[in-house]
Amino acid sequence: MTGLMFQDRSHAGRNLAAVIARYDLRDPVVVSLPRGGVPVAIEVASALDAPLRALAIGKLRAPSGRKVTIGAVAADGVAVLNDDLVPDLAGVEGSELEELVSAAHDELVELSKDYGGDQACASLRNRDVLVIDDGMTSGGSMCAAVELLRRERPAHILVAVPTTSKYAEQRLLGAADDVICLDMPDAFLAVGCYYLNFDPVSHADACRRLAAHRRSVNAKTSGIDASTAILP
Repeated sequence: MTGLMFQDRSHAGRNLAAVIARYDLRDPVVVSLPRGGVPVAIEVASALDAPLRALAIGKLRAPSGRKVTIGAVAADGVAVLNDDLVPDLAGVEGSELEELVSAAHDELVELSKDYGGDQACASLRNRDVLVIDDGMTSGGSMCAAVELLRRERPAHILVAVPTTSKYAEQRLLGAADDVICLDMPDAFLAVGCYYLNFDPVSHADACRRLAAHRRSVNAKTSGIDASTAILP
C-alpha cells in the first residue's frame, strides 16, 4: 500500500464510517481519543447514530527535551509504556518515570472534565465499542484507551483509524478484539503525511465540536431542525 490521502479529519471519518457500517455491531458506542480523533469520531458516531464519548489520553514524553513518546496515560491513572523504548532511554525509570506519569495524570484529570458528555453515555457492558483516532504511529495512546475501556466489560473493543503503521496495528491486535484501518502504508511516515489538511485540533476546538455534536443529537431526538447546531 502506498498511502491514501484524506482531505481532512472529517473526510477521513466519513470514509471510515462507510467501512464500519459493514460490520454487524451490537448496540455500538463510539469513543474518541482527543484531540485529533474528535472530528473523525463525530462522523462515525453520526453515521451509526451511536453515542459518542471522548477520553482524555495523554502522551508520555521522554525527559531532557527528547521528542520521543515512551507511552501514554489515561485520566484514571492507567499508564501504558512502549516496552521497546523505555529500557533504552536514560532517565525514564524509577522515580523519574513515576513523576512523568503523575504530572501527565494531574493535567488529564482537569482536561477530562472539559470534554463532558461521558456520563450521558450508557454503560459499555456487553456493548461493542469503537475506539477512534485520526491515525496511529506507535499505538501507545490507543493501548492506554483499550486497557481503560476493558474495565467496563464491553462485548468487543474495535480500534478504528484511517491510517496506521504496521507496528501499531500489530500492537493493537494483541490488545483489542479487532483493528479496522483504511490504509496501512508499507513505509509509514507520520499520521499527518496522509492528510491534505492536518491542522492541529486545539483543546478548545475539540470541546466546541463535541458540544455542537451533542446539541445536534439532542435537537434530532427532539425533532427540531438541527442545522444551527452543526459546526460549519
